[in-house]
Amino acid sequence: MFSFDEGMQTLPNALSRALGGRVWTDARVTSLKHLAGGFEIRGMRKGKAFRLATKAVATSIPAYQLAPLIAPLSKPTAAALREIVYPPVAEIFLGFRSSDVARTLDGFGFLVPAKENRQILGTIWSSSLFPQRAPENHVALTSFVGGSRQPELYEKSDAELVAMVTEELRSIMSVSGIPVFSKVIRWQKAIPQYNIGYKKIVDEMERCERENAGLFFCSNFKGGIAVGDCVMNGKKVAEKVISSTMDTAI
Repeated sequence: MFSFDEGMQTLPNALSRALGGRVWTDARVTSLKHLAGGFEIRGMRKGKAFRLATKAVATSIPAYQLAPLIAPLSKPTAAALREIVYPPVAEIFLGFRSSDVARTLDGFGFLVPAKENRQILGTIWSSSLFPQRAPENHVALTSFVGGSRQPELYEKSDAELVAMVTEELRSIMSVSGIPVFSKVIRWQKAIPQYNIGYKKIVDEMERCERENAGLFFCSNFKGGIAVGDCVMNGKKVAEKVISSTMDTAI
């Protein structure tokens, strides 16, 4: 695990400053076509339509958004992308006084196996892992609810989630008192699931790449979901893009 003093937003902010105007943001791609010698990309940006011609395309958008764009290139690949499941997950951030947490927070936190029949997937002891996550004499805890195991819990209100997680932490960690801080963030489509048979989906993506020279899949649904995996895969894809076309700006 890793982060920054000011949170993970530090990384995209730094990338944005380094890249400047070389990257378009707030642009929505509406179509992707494979033409002789490259690709045609159409979309909308700031209320205006645009058209781009390029020799290579590296896509990192979620599978459920990519599927309709890939369909004109390969219907089987689009169908495979639609099979990828993104269950909902709610993150519940709670702050407690250190005196209200009896257990020594001397690790990263804990994950909960299904057989424990709990209502949380796990908890990260954020203030133990990273500095500046909680004021002095306080602790910050990040818990996860829902997922493929209990997607229905995602539908609970923020107040219900805070109360539910607080009770679970009382039972598991001997937390007392009430949270002095709480915040809920919801991810309706969270982490792609590498379910049994997932290799067939990856094989289909690789077949599509071979048949559409210059197309590269680069997302957390291929090659690993962790930030480290995504960074490494991104570097590998960047090298492939460079080698596939040395004279085309992407």
